[in-house]
Amino acid sequence: MFLKKLVSKEVTSTFFFFFVHLGPKEKLVVHIYVDDLIIKGNNDEVISHLKITLQHHFPITDLGSLKYFYRIEMVISHKRLFLNQRKYVLDLLRGAEIMNVKLASTPLDSKLKLETTSERLRSINYYQHLVSKLIYFTITRPDITYITNLVS
Repeated sequence: MFLKKLVSKEVTSTFFFFFVHLGPKEKLVVHIYVDDLIIKGNNDEVISHLKITLQHHFPITDLGSLKYFYRIEMVISHKRLFLNQRKYVLDLLRGAEIMNVKLASTPLDSKLKLETTSERLRSINYYQHLVSKLIYFTITRPDITYITNLVS
């Protein structure tokens, strides 16, 4: 594999990463997930060279600056990276048909016990699907971890 020639450090996990060190100060990080690549580095010339090299081996399309990844919106400034799941949450609220519910203050009482006297769920699969979406939402909102754990 031609990419192996470029790699000086490789890390493999659920998300496949590899580092390419091209000099004492130049770094290039490539994140590969299925058929998506995120390329980030501190030298635009090196990044362009990698893209051209990849185009000689694979049909690729440069989508420009990163905006969404794993349903997380990325807003990049010159000093910071902001993560946002606003669209994800709006889709979750619409899907659960609870767009117009009233907000509840948090944190909840730690001795709160949920009661099962309310109407039955449409389906257990639907409920599990909503809980899994809430669990994913805790990536950017750790303050809902307790209630998410409570309902799961």
